[in-house]
Amino acid sequence: MITYKCRKCGGEMSISPAGELVCAYCGTKENFSDAELRGYREFRNSMLQYLAAAAGKNTDTYAAEQLWSYAETKSFQSDDGEAIEIKYLFTAVDDGIEMYMAKESVIYVFPAGRAKDAQKMLENIAKMQYPKADMKGLANYVPSLIARFDLNDDGALLVFKKSDNMYPLGAFGKLEYIHAAWVLSRLENLCCMLEFSNLCHGGITLEGIFIDPYTHEAALYGGWWKATPERNGSKVDLKSIRAVIDRLLGVDKKDVPKGFLDFLKSAPAMDAYTDFGEWDQVIETKMGGRHFHKLTLDQVKKES
Repeated sequence: MITYKCRKCGGEMSISPAGELVCAYCGTKENFSDAELRGYREFRNSMLQYLAAAAGKNTDTYAAEQLWSYAETKSFQSDDGEAIEIKYLFTAVDDGIEMYMAKESVIYVFPAGRAKDAQKMLENIAKMQYPKADMKGLANYVPSLIARFDLNDDGALLVFKKSDNMYPLGAFGKLEYIHAAWVLSRLENLCCMLEFSNLCHGGITLEGIFIDPYTHEAALYGGWWKATPERNGSKVDLKSIRAVIDRLLGVDKKDVPKGFLDFLKSAPAMDAYTDFGEWDQVIETKMGGRHFHKLTLDQVKKES
């Protein structure tokens, strides 16, 4: 997600689907130049066209090539002198840690002096536990390590596996509430997994969450270096996912059902399981029940 600092309040400004810079905190709006806006729209259109093709199981080679023509490259050097070059489509920074989204992986680069946080990330992921009757492949919600490299500046680079159609949540801009609702359901599920594992993640942000908009799957890649062993420590994470969804819905929430907004404003329940149950009741009683809302090519064209 491309972000800028608001000149008025210093808050983070995000690009709306229309290509307008909007501050989620004070509502200030700014605009790109015509050339900048044209480039952004071309990129977003390519991304959405590709995702729509993937959703229809259409192996559109041209759409894929068009999307990845926007990719950039960056090089790092391992501590034994080996060059590590990555080709990425999205990048973000969280707590000083750089994230790069490659085609089949998510890469985290820890700067000099932060290699210990890379180790913490791996150790915390390894602490995750799953119910024996895991019918949904819950382990796919958390990072799976492909490779680790120690860098020549005493930093570290971690490479995690990613499926082709998993993209950063922030890359989609503002989401309609019908889509934000299933994202919240997946995040509630993640919080239950953390509770089951006696972990408080402590670093759930928009930039660290990836989604597949067609299978309605989500994965939490970022922030694992912040996790701590804590029994019943889910309240911190439950507050975080409310903040993520509030930001995802954007500043203008006039079309969002009141029950949805009330839940986002509510204090988390005593544990993640109860909180998930309360959210489920909101869906069933105040949002018309569960429905699978597929993103079609026509919808993509309208959004772009």
